[in-house]
Amino acid sequence: MKTLLIKDGDDHKLRLKMNKCTAPDNLYHIQMTNELYNTDGDLTDTSNYEFFLTRVQVDRLINGLAGKSEDLS
Repeated sequence: MKTLLIKDGDDHKLRLKMNKCTAPDNLYHIQMTNELYNTDGDLTDTSNYEFFLTRVQVDRLINGLAGKSEDLS
């Protein structure tokens, strides 16, 4: 499993976890977790988002999160 901390702010964190699926072998399981914190630093809310993406889609997601744009036309 690969884990990437995308955003690490005082009031929120966004993490991305990626696992390769065993079948079909061209898919990856992506889990994005958004954590919200109050002014005392206590965790107040967590949201999880799950996707199944191909390697091409994973690369596009990573490039988008890194701020690299691509022409989709």
